[in-house]
Amino acid sequence: MKILIRDARSRRMFRVDDVYVDEYQDILSVYSDRVYMALCRHAGRGQKSWPSIERLAKGMSRTTAIKALKELAAHNIIAITRERDERTRRQKNNVYTLLDVSVWKREPGTPDEPRAESTSRTDPGPSDDKSRVHEVDWKDAHKKDTQRRVAQRDASRPPVCAFDYCSGKPMRNRQMCARHEQMDATAFRDWLADSDQEHIRVVAKFLTELITYGHAPDLRTAAQWQLWLKPNLKVASEIVRTGFTDDQLARAVDGIVHARYITEYSLATVVKFALNSKKK
Repeated sequence: MKILIRDARSRRMFRVDDVYVDEYQDILSVYSDRVYMALCRHAGRGQKSWPSIERLAKGMSRTTAIKALKELAAHNIIAITRERDERTRRQKNNVYTLLDVSVWKREPGTPDEPRAESTSRTDPGPSDDKSRVHEVDWKDAHKKDTQRRVAQRDASRPPVCAFDYCSGKPMRNRQMCARHEQMDATAFRDWLADSDQEHIRVVAKFLTELITYGHAPDLRTAAQWQLWLKPNLKVASEIVRTGFTDDQLARAVDGIVHARYITEYSLATVVKFALNSKKK
């Protein structure tokens, strides 16, 4: 049987240093290894290449590919350079230079910021804004800021509901989730009144009027109260937007209580009653 061996003269091959395979392949992440292989494949005689992030990110996310590039730069295996067209001043793809093994670092350092250079490279490559590495930085910063604010907001909450064997998320300023938090009308009214959102405080005022007239719903848990609250929130937002006063709210509740044909006590009923009274 004839055995065919590969032709070393073929241009379908690319070169990787032995030192990389022997010493650095185990240090770097799998994704950094894949990105480095792609850069070696695209590199020309000057050991430079300018593939887009989309091309380097095959089989991984953009964010992962960008982290891999930063890891390679931190080990001084590659240098990243930003380029601008001399004529149009538009930014092109980043240029990635494969550095000599003599300057590689086994311990990662802080990668230098990519240098901005002007060039008249004949093959400008894609100029899609999505291919720029630095543009992801603001997204990372925004994500970290959001995570910080959520952590501060939830700092006063226990991690899970205090009820035995319940993994639900506790309510604001409470120890239990809505399913297990016991609340009567007064307790729920107080919880609503403590909100920093005006339309929720409007619902609290409405519930106060119902408690005064003895027509508050007979509900026992926070989960039941939240079901009652949901249809009232949208109407409460409209009340805030239109400038409906507390006085008007109190008079309208008094009107529907004394109108014996009305059996449903909701903010929608209150607003309809107030509008009908104006027409009369």
